[in-house]
Amino acid sequence: MGEEATQRPAGSIKPVRTDPSPALVIASNLGGGIRRHLDLVASVTEVDVHELPDPLPLAAKVRLARQLLRSTGAGLVVTHGVAAAVAARHRGRRLADVRHVEHWHGDPFFLDPRRRVPYRALARLGRAPALQVFTHQWLVPLYHDDRSRFETLPNTVPVVERVRRPVTEPLRTAVFLGRLSEEKGLGDLLAAWPPDSVTRGWQLVVYGSGPLQGVHHPPGVTFCGDTDNPTAALTAAELVVIPSWTETGPYTACEAMAVGSPFVGTTTGDMPEFLASGCGWAVSPRRPDELRTALLTAQSAPVGDLTARGERGRQWLTEHRPFSGWAETVERIYRP
Repeated sequence: MGEEATQRPAGSIKPVRTDPSPALVIASNLGGGIRRHLDLVASVTEVDVHELPDPLPLAAKVRLARQLLRSTGAGLVVTHGVAAAVAARHRGRRLADVRHVEHWHGDPFFLDPRRRVPYRALARLGRAPALQVFTHQWLVPLYHDDRSRFETLPNTVPVVERVRRPVTEPLRTAVFLGRLSEEKGLGDLLAAWPPDSVTRGWQLVVYGSGPLQGVHHPPGVTFCGDTDNPTAALTAAELVVIPSWTETGPYTACEAMAVGSPFVGTTTGDMPEFLASGCGWAVSPRRPDELRTALLTAQSAPVGDLTARGERGRQWLTEHRPFSGWAETVERIYRP
């Protein structure tokens, strides 16, 4: 799920330990797509996950990363996020033999070129990682350190058995699931949501948390906060809306396809490839007018059309992003 910002409790990552020193995973933030990624990783290999507290200054985060490496004795550290990456690069001479893998999901930090300048300076002062893993090719020019090997690992999720959704509510449901922020396009969605949707039998349910959670919203729109079961939320949706300004391979789109729900999505990251399967409707980022037109079209579509589009997405994910191949790559990357 885009990176999607639905948070799950830290206790959801609890693989059964069989190795005394699994890969140490250090994340700058355990929300959204990183949380979903690590849940999936933990389903296929051993991981020991730690989050760097956000209020800490960078020097304190570096010290904490060193402490974690010394106390766990891990031979491999995998980092997610900018602060975690910089901290591991500055782990010190005593920990120089620890293998470092940087995993990059597409942090909005890198939308601002001014913020990339100090990051690059700090990164070059430290040790380059042995491997950098990118969820999308467009991230390579932004993140790649020419001293490191790199590979791409697009996001995917397991396809679940198709569940027929009985219509039990008076209103059909469209769902937004992600961080409630501008770059996720929530403001665009609220501006684009047709004001007469309830009259025509539709409601919008918003899952997630973030800076826009208290924003004014039109009638027929309900904010439900975070959910620890995104699969159930998306299975219950007749339509999923992903209006992000930038993405790589959002988990919300992958999860929607996995359960057979059609979606309206912006032409960013992997979504044009997903939508070319016929699983939904494509719109330009930051264009509420286009988004409203697509929403009206989707709301007017017969039930059979929505079902067929959802099934096409499910078939595409099965054929082009098999979870088994992703799991094999993860086991290789995360193996100490």
